[in-house]
Amino acid sequence: DDSDEDGDDESRSRYSSDDVTNKSGGQMSADQRSAQRSKASKNKIKGRHMVRKNMNIAGSNGGGGVDPSNIFANFHGHKGPLLPRAMVESELDLEADELRCLETFSLSNGPKSQKDHNVAYSSFSSDATLILPRYTDPILGLRILIEALAKMGRLDDVERCLSENIDRELRRIAQLEQAKTLARLEKRRNKVPGGSGGQNGASTTRRNVALLGFEAAEEKLKSFRGHLKSLLTSFGSVKLRLNYLAQILRYRVTSDPSIVCPSYTKASALHSVLVAADVIMQREVKSFLHGCLNEDEKLESAFQTMRMAASSLSSNRNSRNGGGNNMSSNASTTQSSERGIFSLGIINDASLASSIREKYAQNLSLASRSSVMRMSAEEYVKQILCPRTGVAPQIRHALTFRKAIAAWSKEIGDLKVGLSLVTGEDTSTPEYNATTEETAIAYVDNVIQNTLLPMMHAAADNGTITALERPDAFEPITGVGIYNTSVKGKKLKVEMCAACQGLYSSTGPLFSALPKLPRGGGMYTDLVANLEHAILTFLSRVKQRVSELCDGKKAFQLLEDKTSRHPTRLSGDLESRKPFTQLVNSYFGDGSLGLGSNVDTGSSRSNISPIAPSNTDTKSKSILDMEGKSVGASTKSGYEQVSELQREQESFELEISHMLEILNFTDPRYGGLFKLGAEEEFLKAVSLSHSLLKLASQLERRLMPKKNTWGKSLTAPRTLRESIKNIRMHGIRLAKFCRVEVLLQTVQRMSTIYQSSSLSAKDAVRLPTSVNSLGEYLASISDQMREYGGNKIAAYALSSLEQYVPLFLMETVRLVTLGDGLPKGFKITLNGVESLDRCCSVLYRDLKSATGFDNSFWDDDVAADAFERAASYVALMELDMDELASYWRNNRNEFTDDDYRIMFSMNGPRRRGDLQRYVSLKERLADRR
Repeated sequence: DDSDEDGDDESRSRYSSDDVTNKSGGQMSADQRSAQRSKASKNKIKGRHMVRKNMNIAGSNGGGGVDPSNIFANFHGHKGPLLPRAMVESELDLEADELRCLETFSLSNGPKSQKDHNVAYSSFSSDATLILPRYTDPILGLRILIEALAKMGRLDDVERCLSENIDRELRRIAQLEQAKTLARLEKRRNKVPGGSGGQNGASTTRRNVALLGFEAAEEKLKSFRGHLKSLLTSFGSVKLRLNYLAQILRYRVTSDPSIVCPSYTKASALHSVLVAADVIMQREVKSFLHGCLNEDEKLESAFQTMRMAASSLSSNRNSRNGGGNNMSSNASTTQSSERGIFSLGIINDASLASSIREKYAQNLSLASRSSVMRMSAEEYVKQILCPRTGVAPQIRHALTFRKAIAAWSKEIGDLKVGLSLVTGEDTSTPEYNATTEETAIAYVDNVIQNTLLPMMHAAADNGTITALERPDAFEPITGVGIYNTSVKGKKLKVEMCAACQGLYSSTGPLFSALPKLPRGGGMYTDLVANLEHAILTFLSRVKQRVSELCDGKKAFQLLEDKTSRHPTRLSGDLESRKPFTQLVNSYFGDGSLGLGSNVDTGSSRSNISPIAPSNTDTKSKSILDMEGKSVGASTKSGYEQVSELQREQESFELEISHMLEILNFTDPRYGGLFKLGAEEEFLKAVSLSHSLLKLASQLERRLMPKKNTWGKSLTAPRTLRESIKNIRMHGIRLAKFCRVEVLLQTVQRMSTIYQSSSLSAKDAVRLPTSVNSLGEYLASISDQMREYGGNKIAAYALSSLEQYVPLFLMETVRLVTLGDGLPKGFKITLNGVESLDRCCSVLYRDLKSATGFDNSFWDDDVAADAFERAASYVALMELDMDELASYWRNNRNEFTDDDYRIMFSMNGPRRRGDLQRYVSLKERLADRR
């Protein structure tokens, strides 16, 4: 992106020191230049020896891999903020090295000039204008300058010359960066059409629509961040070059006792220049920040007026200039003449005021550019950046800029400490630590701590409390009709309840500030504490709401102990089922951000059992358990011996072992034992479960680093993660409640099938009314759950019914064969057997229709196996005794011994019960073995 481009040319600036340059370089006649070149050619062998020596020195200090084509590349390949000691102490041939690194000399000594040996280097142009030299390597240029001044005895004037020009030069750097940013804005504005037509306009519109909330705000601040980055890079390069100069100067004056510098201490030379440069840089950065942060309340109205004026001004300028292409072309031409970040004033003001500058001064676009360069940083932000980007200055922008300013401040501080260590400067003196200007990072931190964070804390508390105090805080929000043909059967997007939305939106600024503040500091601790307070306030109301919806219900009693409120074994076994794993993964993903699958269950059987991997999965796709270890080894042996179908059957039997009471259909108090919730309360529980799980997943994603790398762990505070766990835990509690509630509603309707008159009908085959009622209930509740809680909660609430419904049918068959709870003399007819067989097919069809939506947890293999077993068990009722005995011989392991005893003792439509024959069959089988 243009706003983030920081090339080598842009990361340099100029620093003029006219007096030092004139003293060191001097003015030479043409004869003297010719003699100098002749001397250089005589010392050619010596120069080559010096180059090899310098390369070897730099290579021995970590600069390995030097490119021979660039003899000074080794000076930039070393590690560390300052120059290596060997580079500073290396031998320097003043005349030969200077001629070799002069840019003008290297250009005039190219292939064309080599043919004409009479062409000599000249410091004057054709119109007798003085051309000051430009060095190709700035570090070597610093050494040459210091060495030349040492020979002239003028090292004492370096600090004076720099101090006189540093304010003006640093301000000019900021002005150049302002002009470059303006050119980038103009270039970007010319690329994207302003109207809605065109492909670029459509893509931009779609992108802006996709960016919501804080992401959109960060996107709009890209130009601000790019300008600040360029400004800090330029200032950092200047500070680095000044430290190079101070390091070289201090070494030169301390290594030669004959050098006398009465103006300053040798070990602390240029300290005042470094302090002055730091003060000016900090002031410029703070001026930019002050314009972006808008500490003036009346600035909003001024910004609106300024934006309208800027748009009209821009349109008038474009109409006069024939578009905005002039600015971009001018910017590209300007970059070629505005290069070199700190050449010690080797390029003076006269060279900058070239013919190109004079040409720009005659253009209207240059008039705009000149006015931009004359603006202060604060004026530039308010009058240029804000109107052109449509961003209003706000306090919250301090969080966006803090990270870059903190990194820049740390580098500046490291340079100061490193220079004192390398040069032996006394750090205990008051002058070393004295400062006259508040640093930019201190200014930003003060704004954040004293203004921004209190505002964010108050907004989070007030927003959460306001949302919780609404009458419809936890009421479902429905908007999409379930019978709309465009969404029927597809995944519905269900919004969170008002309380969850209030917590999510009000704490959004606090979560976005977490990665932008230093960990362990006072601001970070206060921020985390306020987040915890908002979440705990929300949880207190959630607990109350869950109690209102679930207390006293049979489903909740099966899941949690009434007195201790600890989860029962059934609750733990529910988490070992495949549908529960699918539910958690659908909201939180496989990794679940390291927060753990189960939260505070208090049961040893609380870990999510992994889903069996597909046969086509490779070893790299192996699922990880919640401890972070691969379960490939454990599942390999387990799934080789036990198929997934058998594993589901075993986990189902373990689950039903805790709910045997729901199978006691003949209990006179059976109906009164189950206190089921009303449909309205149930749907509220469905909605709240979805809202809590969605809220927890979104809060966890806010804790995830945006640029996450492989193996990077979550760095959020433990207490904050525990608070989000509790939100997740309440959502899982309600999801389990909804699943058991649907199960109880199903079994209550199926518990009366054995009493239906359809089983003893002789004239026709009729379905029991309870079967039709169950089919209507499943169709209705499926659509309503999807509308109130989405597909995920509906899929989990309807899961495993493909195993429970066949089980309830088989239990009905057992009661019919035994005659428990039936009138005396009751005998099932062939039409009754056919009616039960049709119940299997009808309930299979109704259940599959109710779960036939996207992302359903319906398992075809499990359903086919369970319903086939139920249909086979029903078919045993219409066999005669010989056919039943033959079936038992061929399928002894299909049903249990008790089931076969029941069938042999039953008086069916085509047989009379004979339990003794079953006993004799078993004895014969035992004798054969």
